[in-house]
Amino acid sequence: MIAGGFAVMAAGFALLTVVGAHSQLSVVLVAASLYASGGVGLMSQVSEVVMAAAPTERAGTSSALLESGTELGGALGMAVLGSVGSALYRPRIGGQLPADLPATARGAVRDPPGGTEGVLAQLPEAVRGPVLAAARDAFCGGMRGASMTTAVLIPAADRA
Repeated sequence: MIAGGFAVMAAGFALLTVVGAHSQLSVVLVAASLYASGGVGLMSQVSEVVMAAAPTERAGTSSALLESGTELGGALGMAVLGSVGSALYRPRIGGQLPADLPATARGAVRDPPGGTEGVLAQLPEAVRGPVLAAARDAFCGGMRGASMTTAVLIPAADRA
């Protein structure tokens, strides 16, 4: 069951590697459903194994340790994958921005997508479309890279 959970998660992340700015929402939803359901199945089995192995008098401590490890692992995983996505986003968007984009706007848009919306409102209409298209493409490229990283690392975690 644990290996199956890892496999379903890896399949979900592998499916995310084909998502682009114009992909159907259904592809994203199926991919997210796969990796989430694999993760839930995996964690339920891990919890069962840990709690079954813990002595009755240490069940509370075991549960707290398991929950702390789960929270730390989730936060650390998101931080690492977010860093991979950001590292791929910045160089990708830099090469796609219009040449006539002001330097201050160029700097704000290079920060992953949160800063882009504020900048877009201040840009002339003719420049907004290309900047938005570049930001979407760069974001999807970063997400694909993070998904590839995860799809490769999950099978390695299964062996650990």
